[in-house]
Amino acid sequence: MALTVKALRDIPSLASTQVLAGAAGLANPIENIVLATSQMSLQRLPVHEVLTISLTNLYQLMTTSFDHLIEKLVQKRCSALLVHRDQFTAVLPDPLLAACDQQALPLIDLPAAADERDIFVDITQALYVEKKRQLDYYNQINRHFASLTQSNSRQSLIDTLAGLIHNPVFLCQLTEHQIRTTLHSATAPVSTLDLDWAQRTSLSLPGVNGQGYSWSPTDERGAAVIALPVFEPATSTLYLAIQAQNQALQESDFPTIESAINFLQLIISQQAASHQNRQAYTNDLIDDLLNGQLTTPDRYHNTLRQLKLDSDSAYRVLLIQAQSNGHALADYFSERPTISRQLIHLLKSHWPDLRYRIRSDHLTFIFRDQAPAQADLKEALAQLPVEAETIYYHAGVGTAQLPNRLKQSASEALKTIQLMERLVPHAALRTFTGLGFYRCLPTPDHPRDLQSLVPENLWSLNQRHPELYQTLVAYIQHNLSVKQGAAALFIHPKTMSYRLRKLRELLQTDFTDAEELFTFNVGIHVLRLLDQPAPVIPLDSL
Repeated sequence: MALTVKALRDIPSLASTQVLAGAAGLANPIENIVLATSQMSLQRLPVHEVLTISLTNLYQLMTTSFDHLIEKLVQKRCSALLVHRDQFTAVLPDPLLAACDQQALPLIDLPAAADERDIFVDITQALYVEKKRQLDYYNQINRHFASLTQSNSRQSLIDTLAGLIHNPVFLCQLTEHQIRTTLHSATAPVSTLDLDWAQRTSLSLPGVNGQGYSWSPTDERGAAVIALPVFEPATSTLYLAIQAQNQALQESDFPTIESAINFLQLIISQQAASHQNRQAYTNDLIDDLLNGQLTTPDRYHNTLRQLKLDSDSAYRVLLIQAQSNGHALADYFSERPTISRQLIHLLKSHWPDLRYRIRSDHLTFIFRDQAPAQADLKEALAQLPVEAETIYYHAGVGTAQLPNRLKQSASEALKTIQLMERLVPHAALRTFTGLGFYRCLPTPDHPRDLQSLVPENLWSLNQRHPELYQTLVAYIQHNLSVKQGAAALFIHPKTMSYRLRKLRELLQTDFTDAEELFTFNVGIHVLRLLDQPAPVIPLDSL
């Protein structure tokens, strides 16, 4: 779109001039015109200038040779030379013509009768007209892009950009050095852009600020320019990719690309804000449903309609909590929104109709009974992202309930998480019914109220003989196997047998009464709860 050297021939004052050398550079863009003198400094030349100079002054600028002078002008991105011959010079020197041909710097011969001031005014006027045309063009593009933001359509914006730059456009996400195409223009020959991201290099084009741009080879014809919109969604960095296969990108294309990126950011921001507003509203609905605060039939049925829940279908509540070294991590999910969204995205990729609620220290999900199955849920939980090896997730699932009784399912999921760290510390997922008898254990504010469930002799053994108590725990937990119990305690089986004889004397038992073993087992689990109080999640924060 810029004024080029070739277009100079259309200017009246230059209509009779001739291009004597450097015709390969006729497409060079023009942004300035300079009337040169013998005292001028080449270091101060602006880029893309047309240098108008007399042959006499050109000789005076030359320090060693024409080759060296023309090379310096090209390094300064000079667009063309307009050399004004005097009345005593019939032809320009051959070394000058050869140097211009070699460097592809157009050399236009100005006859002695040409008026440099008229040429300067005419070129300046042409530059002004072209700048105004460019400004009108970009204003028109911006108005068109702005109109697309009203519909929040990424697809329409990408299609429009592809038409303006005459090349396919893609929207890609970068995750752990992997490029995934999320959207492509209708003109794209393929739906996925196959990039070798590791081989990318910084973009370097004359007249283009390449900061933020990368040039990456593809398996298709041409290559791709990757423009970073400086916007990071939850899971990865978003890129705009232009596959330059139909024609090379021009300098004038980049303002259009950058304008598209700006409006793309606006569309994404609008979509994110809209999503946040919808999620905030959904959060309030879920809170009211799980806390039993829907006191009127109208509010109840309206909430189900908004959450797309069926009043005649059964649902379960799933709670997920991050833990480390046996302790719940407070504010884990609120301080790590990226991990929260990755976790939600993973579960919703398996079960799209999940309803979720993000809390500071746990996530709440509502899903239809039997979807997902427990085995599938365990497999999905094993894929959840964590920051460190010491961090793991505990998930508790309540019983299936109709929507008007989901408060009970939420309470059961909460109780499951509170008990599982003590009762089954290595399990990632437990259902409330899967706790068996232990779901009947209370979780009071004062855990020592549970002491009545511990046999007196077991309580005394724990207090006075902790080594023998640990022996009893290992023995019962390993199905009364002396060998396995000894291995768990890292002691010799004979030592294990000796300790068991001591236990039989102290407890007055031979470990053959199933009812007595069950009582000991309950007492052991209760003592574990007493030693390590369960984390408290207030019910009204579900």
